[in-house]
Amino acid sequence: MLAGRFGQAEALIAEGQAIGERAGDQGVTIFAQAVVNVMSYQQGRFAERAEPLGAFLRRFPALPVLRAVLTAALAVGGQADAARPELAALVADDLAALPRDLTFGYSLGLLAIACHALGERPAAERVQRLLLPYAERRPGDRDHPVRGRLHRPGRLLPGAAGRHPGPLGRGGRPPGTGGGPEPADGRGGGAG
Repeated sequence: MLAGRFGQAEALIAEGQAIGERAGDQGVTIFAQAVVNVMSYQQGRFAERAEPLGAFLRRFPALPVLRAVLTAALAVGGQADAARPELAALVADDLAALPRDLTFGYSLGLLAIACHALGERPAAERVQRLLLPYAERRPGDRDHPVRGRLHRPGRLLPGAAGRHPGPLGRGGRPPGTGGGPEPADGRGGGAG
């Protein structure tokens, strides 16, 4: 997937999910969908995930991280009327709706994407405040809560919070909205 071989990645995701289901792994479906979500974001097709994510959230309502994923997909897809109330509920009381577990960093990254896509300054400031303690750390550091590249979505927040002079995504669009893939080093398009 990281090499851009998305067709091969999709086949491997399906194969891995089938093996996990046969083995009785109860979390494999959720993990497989998380990988599909990341892949669709990388392809600029994240907005297409909104409908399947809504169904997935109804199937697994006890996973608050799914609300963050759906909110980001709705926001990137231009469904602001549906995304804004979800975003407001998720960022209320310093994100009290989201557990401080291994999904928290992923949720923060997704909310950064949603804030940027919606231009939601107050929500962006709340998310950024929670990200700042981790600004100098990188995923993989022992005390970093994130399992992924949060430093890229985290850089979306200054623009959404009104502290960036221009558009942050390629082509003037937030990353994941069809503006083309961001370079792996995060230098293209003003953010990454």
